[in-house]
Amino acid sequence: MTAGGREPSGAVVGAAMGCIPPELSVTCRVEACGKAISEDFFDASCPSAEERETRGIVFALADGLSGGDGRRAAETCVATVLSDFYAAPPGWPVAQCLDRVIGGVNGWLAGHNQRAHPDHCMLSTLTVLVLRQREMHVAHVGDCRLYRVRTGTIECMTTDHVW
Repeated sequence: MTAGGREPSGAVVGAAMGCIPPELSVTCRVEACGKAISEDFFDASCPSAEERETRGIVFALADGLSGGDGRRAAETCVATVLSDFYAAPPGWPVAQCLDRVIGGVNGWLAGHNQRAHPDHCMLSTLTVLVLRQREMHVAHVGDCRLYRVRTGTIECMTTDHVW
């Protein structure tokens, strides 16, 4: 189902996965911002042709908070979204599916953090893109950003949630 978790690197993804339509290119780029390692995690789904038509292709990027189990949180968020999105009831609209799936992983993380030692809390931002037929759906929590580049114009598709 998934393309296999990968370190965000700036490399174009999708073409090698064989599930991205040829008219699209998808690139994931992150920087560690002065840190030795990045706590970010990116992955994408490679659904069957039927699921691609009815559900779409899902891309997810999470940025785990440094100082705890941020990388584990980012991986958990991404893996859960990619698996649970396709496990949701087929009649659910994309927005409802994303809301329930992201709400579920958020609840799980909150429960984990209530029981965990402060050094092992799992905190992460999350940005999800679903391409379904000719539609684009975005779900977003935190400050990971999604940009659309079209005909030489760059447009930020998300707004940072900051407290």
